[in-house]
Amino acid sequence: MVALALLTSLALAQASPALPSMTVRDEDGAGFALSSLAGKPVVLTMAYTNCKTRCPMTINAMKKVEASFVAAGVPVQVVVITLDPHNDSPEKLKATRAVRSLGPQWHLLVASDEQTTQLLASLQVKARRDDFHIDHEAKVFVFDSQLSLRTQYSGWKFDVDEPVRLLAEKRP
Repeated sequence: MVALALLTSLALAQASPALPSMTVRDEDGAGFALSSLAGKPVVLTMAYTNCKTRCPMTINAMKKVEASFVAAGVPVQVVVITLDPHNDSPEKLKATRAVRSLGPQWHLLVASDEQTTQLLASLQVKARRDDFHIDHEAKVFVFDSQLSLRTQYSGWKFDVDEPVRLLAEKRP
């Protein structure tokens, strides 16, 4: 069992998506370097504010993961990068923060079209836009404090305590 877990971790490390080093905009319109997230674990997803199905469910799952980190006394940063840079302005991101009661450890970010495309490719998230909707995978990524990908989840049915346990295993 331990050998299987080790092989899985090695395979993930070798083939894992990486968080690109880029500067995007935060909800105040200020530049935000993704590299500035280093120092604390990061839970990240890509979503958009007008989504009525997948994105709210993903945000709810991330709130549960955040609560697990808080309960364990582990500081965490939660990041949502919009899939819809044309419509998700910094003002819309601020409104989403308020409506969803997201704390200061949440970073709601918007990238340029080119950066969004790069992030989708780097994180291996499939997304397709039609006139009024973005059909996309719901993925949650967990990075350690050095921004190395530890695990990722598709959908919302996963053990929300697992990310804390995975990161605790890595600590000396």
